[in-house]
Amino acid sequence: MAKKWILPPERDEEAGRLAVALRVAEVTARLLVVRGLSDPADAQRFLQPNLHELEDPCGHASVTEAARFLLDAVRSGKRITIFGDYDADGICAAALLMRCFAYLDAPADLYIPHRVEEGYGLSCDALKELADGGTDVVVTVDCGVSAIEEVAYARRLGLEMVITDHHEPGDETPEAAHVLDPKLPGCRFGYEHLAGVGVVFKLVWAIGQELTPGHRVSEEFKDLLMEALSLVALGSIADVVPLVDENRVLVRYGLHSLSAAARPGLRALIATSRLRGGPVSAHDVAFRLAPRLNAAGRMGDARTAVDMLTTSDERHAADLAEHLDQQNRLRISAQRAALQEAEERLAQDEELLRGSCIVLTSADWHQGVVGPVASRLAEKFWRPAFVFGAEGDTVRGSARSIPGFPLFSVVKECADLLERYGGHEAAAGLTLRTENLPAFTERVNALAGQLLGQEQPVPELSLDGEVELAALNPALVREIGLLAPFGKGNPEPAFAASRLQLVGNARIVGSNGSHLAFMVRQDRATLRVIAMGKADWLDELRARKGEPFSLAFEPTINTYGGRTSVELRARDMQWDDARLTERRAS
Repeated sequence: MAKKWILPPERDEEAGRLAVALRVAEVTARLLVVRGLSDPADAQRFLQPNLHELEDPCGHASVTEAARFLLDAVRSGKRITIFGDYDADGICAAALLMRCFAYLDAPADLYIPHRVEEGYGLSCDALKELADGGTDVVVTVDCGVSAIEEVAYARRLGLEMVITDHHEPGDETPEAAHVLDPKLPGCRFGYEHLAGVGVVFKLVWAIGQELTPGHRVSEEFKDLLMEALSLVALGSIADVVPLVDENRVLVRYGLHSLSAAARPGLRALIATSRLRGGPVSAHDVAFRLAPRLNAAGRMGDARTAVDMLTTSDERHAADLAEHLDQQNRLRISAQRAALQEAEERLAQDEELLRGSCIVLTSADWHQGVVGPVASRLAEKFWRPAFVFGAEGDTVRGSARSIPGFPLFSVVKECADLLERYGGHEAAAGLTLRTENLPAFTERVNALAGQLLGQEQPVPELSLDGEVELAALNPALVREIGLLAPFGKGNPEPAFAASRLQLVGNARIVGSNGSHLAFMVRQDRATLRVIAMGKADWLDELRARKGEPFSLAFEPTINTYGGRTSVELRARDMQWDDARLTERRAS
């Protein structure tokens, strides 16, 4: 679908003053202003985040009391089980908490439900198994805040529960010994949008404080926390939480820790992801490291990934990383097949696209890929997508949203039709009986129609402004990199350039023939473009060669054969005679 390019309001005077104050290029200053950082002091703090900006957990009773409870459990010799989640955030959170208990010389057990056989979150069957096996205390990571009935059942079994989560809570709070979720009213202990692993980091920090007088962690425990930041960065980027506020600090330092890779498992993961060495970026995590961690839970057993992240054995770590790499290849194959089938069904049955949402189900779709398929469909067709795998008389799946559609709130409106659900405003997981699927489809479409309007919304691409190609030199692109880490809330800077001419011929590149490479010229400046997944542009570029066009892109640095140059990573393309652009007024 053709996208409308959204440009920010022109604030050249503010950008000019900021550029002088910070001694940066005006392009860089404009990026800061667009992000609401026109004050030099605020902008400087953003460019140089510091660990001292993190909110100390010792000032929050909810965290310190949970830390004391767990330390008392350790000292009493109680058996502790960490109940995790099978995605990368849950995997990293579980690994971090396991490292903490190992430090306390009280190794904890681990339970992660199988995605296909058990589904997300706490279940009564799993809790019964843990109680029968001798567990005294269950600590959840990345799940549990909406498990009202399950926590009540755990209490009847004699289990003590500590809930750590970051998902949206329901109307009730579980009656656990302690519940930590920064989204709970009165439970703020830092940034509201911490990932699950970020919540666990605050808890582990508080445990370290409780071990020493004066709430100052020991040097040895400080080393554990600094090393743990690598897991916080992995889980936070993978879970697509906003990389601002505390998350920006945690991820910035976490990427430094990840680049050093002190643990064998992290080194093995980086090696099998075929990173070339040097600093690990948020882009590397999102597209290389996190998919391999997620593949463990999507296609097999997520405990494999936790084992890899916690082992001290180099050979074992390498073997596990290779296994995750194989699982990721299976995930790619299954995801590609499911997406192709979904798109074919949408092309063949116009009725499926008449509603305000996409709702699809199939018994052939692996439970581990329905989330990524929903994400691709939502992006391509620009409407909320619900994709389910069918299992007998039950369908279980994932949903992904678009801007302006509060997904979790909508799902809550359908709670009477659902067996289980959870998530947040951009993504959700849900289970329902097959017989309720038609009523669910009708209701979510009606709710989406009210929120989005009956007309199909035009997809939008937010850009940071227009730029001349001649301004894009390696020094400027490196300076722009000071705004990293990039992700949700602080997207990688993207610009528009117009009056471009194709130089020579575009060509298909990549092992699967899905990418495109070509050269563009604007006045006297010529740069290379790589368009990932845009091989379908080729015919149009050939047919209209010689006509001016505009490109939306992210500028990157390419080093090859000892030479460094600027390369444009294409996001979208429009012909200048039909460009769809809107500039925000404020």
